[in-house]
Formats: sequence, structure tokens, C-alpha cells
Amino acid sequence: MGNNEKRQYLSNSKVKESLLFITIAIVILLYSLINHYTTKDLQWGLSPYLFPLLVSVFMISISISLFVEGIKDEKLRKKEEINKVEKKEKVYWKEVIFVIFISLVYYLAMDIIGFIFSTTLFLVILFVFLGERRKWILVLISLSTTAIIYFIFSVLLHVMLP
Repeated sequence: MGNNEKRQYLSNSKVKESLLFITIAIVILLYSLINHYTTKDLQWGLSPYLFPLLVSVFMISISISLFVEGIKDEKLRKKEEINKVEKKEKVYWKEVIFVIFISLVYYLAMDIIGFIFSTTLFLVILFVFLGERRKWILVLISLSTTAIIYFIFSVLLHVMLP
């Protein structure tokens, strides 16, 4: 692979993002392992470094997937010769601002109305925003996702939820 090919891969946004995320994941992984093993007589089951370790492992796998997708996109782009005309993707600022706003409202609402109700409401609002109109799907996915998150963190991991 020549320098020109390397530069083309590095100009791909998916490849750049994957490299950034894999770097962050490796830092989190090293942080978790170093802190866990430097703490005397700490079991993994009770370690506060277990959750960052799991997050970093998932981030690494997702980053690798994103990297492979970026490479495939670049190869496809070469085949179709889209290199001649650079297309910029449009950013939908209203939608971005709405999602940020609704996320902030969700964060503030958790203290007021609790985790279960605020998470269910947040998911319903986001699904409606994304275009889902079937009420049974909205209710089923929102309630089941909230219940699964609650069960995993509160019951299995004994993490206090707001």
C-alpha cells in the first residue's frame, strides 16, 4: 500500500473515527487493568474497574467494525470513481439540537420523576422523532428496553440508578 493509498484511507471519516475510538478504548482498557491490578486483593466481581473494562472491549469491537466499513467504502468509492466530485453530507442542525435538548431534559427529569418513567418517556419521544408511528412498537420497545437496563444494572450489577 503506497503513501497515496494510505492518505486516501485516512481521509475517510469512518476510518478516522474508528482510529479515534480505538485509541480511547485502549486508554480506558489500560486504565482499568492497571488500576485493578495495582489495588491489593480486589476481585473482578467487586472491582469498580470491571465496567470500564467491558465498555472498552465493546468499543474496540465496534471500532474494528467501523474501520472495516470505512475500508470497504473506500474501495467501493475507487471502483465507482466518486473521487472526482467530493460530496459533502448535509448536517441537519435542527434535528441535532432537538436530540441534545431532549437528552438534557431526560437527564434533568431522572431526578424528578425517576429512572423508569423518564427513560420510557425519553425512548418514546425519540422513536416518534425517528418516525416510528406504531403505538404497540413504541410501547413494547420502550418498556422492554427500560426493564432490561433496570434489571442488568440494578439487579445484576447492583448499581444505583437515579
